[in-house]
Amino acid sequence: MISLERELAEALDAWALAGRALITEHTCDIVVGKLSAADAGELVRKLEVLGWDHSIEDGSPAVVTRDQLEAEYEPFRIKAKKPTVVEGRDHILTNAGLKDWLGRSPAHPVVEVSLLAVGFETLSVKFTTRNGPGDDFEPEMLSSDPRAVVKESGQVRVVPGDVSPWILRSNSQVDLSDTTTRVWADAAALNLSISLANEIEGSKTVLLKGTPVTRYDVLDEMAASMGADGFEALQACARWTFSVPKETETRHILLTAELSRVAPGSNSLPALYVNSGKAVLEGAKIAYEMGLHKISADTLKALADLRKAVSDEAAKLGDTTRQLAGAVSGAMFGGIALIVARLTMAPSNLTVAAAVLLIGFVLAIYVGGTIWTGNQFVNIQRDLRDQWRNRLYRFLPEDEYQRMVLGPAQRAESAFSTASWISGILAIGLLAAVTVISGPEIWRGIKDWRASHAVATTPTAETPLPSPETLLAPTVDKATAPDAEKPPSAQQPAATQPSPNIPEPNQTPPPQGR
Repeated sequence: MISLERELAEALDAWALAGRALITEHTCDIVVGKLSAADAGELVRKLEVLGWDHSIEDGSPAVVTRDQLEAEYEPFRIKAKKPTVVEGRDHILTNAGLKDWLGRSPAHPVVEVSLLAVGFETLSVKFTTRNGPGDDFEPEMLSSDPRAVVKESGQVRVVPGDVSPWILRSNSQVDLSDTTTRVWADAAALNLSISLANEIEGSKTVLLKGTPVTRYDVLDEMAASMGADGFEALQACARWTFSVPKETETRHILLTAELSRVAPGSNSLPALYVNSGKAVLEGAKIAYEMGLHKISADTLKALADLRKAVSDEAAKLGDTTRQLAGAVSGAMFGGIALIVARLTMAPSNLTVAAAVLLIGFVLAIYVGGTIWTGNQFVNIQRDLRDQWRNRLYRFLPEDEYQRMVLGPAQRAESAFSTASWISGILAIGLLAAVTVISGPEIWRGIKDWRASHAVATTPTAETPLPSPETLLAPTVDKATAPDAEKPPSAQQPAATQPSPNIPEPNQTPPPQGR
């Protein structure tokens, strides 16, 4: 069955090269157009032998049968359904179909090619023989975009957005003597040559901006023109340029400058890579390393500054921790002294107890203020580190920055945090102890003061209030009273001196005159 497929594929490719057929392939079907009546009849016979479902359309277009293949209805178009393949794979029957397939983005990472003699692997696509292995293939996609470094002046974009399908893996080789392999190699050489230029004029003219400025025309059969050595040099240049996305622009500039420098010795783009491809790559690598040495010197200076900044921050945070420890120690000694003094002294007045409690509050607030200022310093330093990271030290990998900056800073912050918690707990305990010692005495003093104030404002029992009779008795004038100047012994008792106006008991009052 595979041999019949190869025979059909070779016949279709021969017709395509002769201009007798136009072939388009997809995963599940193949469309062959521009067929004469004779070619259409022969293709139908081959498809029937393979058992492939197919349909025939004439030039109108209308669906016709095999018996209606006549010259007056040309050109014919035949659509055939290919056999199913394993999920995740594409199947390409002809070299013409492969060339058409390479002009589109790969739909699947594994492609079975009926005419391929030996399989090979690129970074993102594996090309294998019919029913060949490929289940363990893991595609690798490069994030480098050649369109970001190559300028295009034409209306149609020709620079590929992804070079992963065109760069061979390091353990893969291609045989340019194989016709099917050379179809892919020509497309790869064309796309990589365009991607390694500074500018594209039109659709097939590359511009290398250097000293001097050079222009070359891109050929359709680039791989066949440059041979195995030139193709290998082109692959090496592309792999080195686009393998590291962050360095793509720098490497691309260095490589194109080297290509332009050696360009006058070559009259074509394939000859440029054949004659100077390896030397160009070595020169670009040397220039890149020299740039790295200069960058390394600047980087070392930046790292030294970073190390000094981290050391200063850790030292300041250590000083803050020691200040916090000193504040807590002073507060604890002062509080313990107050507690011992209150326990050994006789009970005193309310003022002394209140003063002791106030001093305890002041010591606790002092410790709390020291903790707050230390936390403010930690937060400020953390914000500054974030700004350093985004503006000055973006070249440092995340793990290096974690090890050089965040690790030491977090250890210093952890020590301060532990000291803060311990200091806060001790300050709260000291305040609670002072409150327990002075609080009851202050409460008793307040109660005694309130009681004394209540007694001072309440009347006593020794000074009774005057009775109503006393308040109603007449007041006697000492000047008019006859007995006012007599001694008490000469005065007659009030009971023996009847008043002329007050009658005696059981005595009828005298009659009143008119």
